[in-house]
Amino acid sequence: MSIDRRTAKQKILATVREMAREFPDADYCFARERFGLLGKIRAVTGNIMPTACQCWEHVGLDRSGLVDEFEFTQQDIAAAVQK
Repeated sequence: MSIDRRTAKQKILATVREMAREFPDADYCFARERFGLLGKIRAVTGNIMPTACQCWEHVGLDRSGLVDEFEFTQQDIAAAVQK
């Protein structure tokens, strides 16, 4: 199976932002478990690799990129709420 890596990367990041919106005050690990992020990442990539980590690496992401995206989105949400 072949996937468009750029599209899959953008979908994974969009999923991480969705998780941040659902858990605006939680830390990444708590939100990841409750949201089921790893399963959603595998679904986005069509289970092309055995683990979610291998899936996100396959499309050019790393864990720190996911965490950063999550935290930046949380910061944006907090700033919007304060206005």
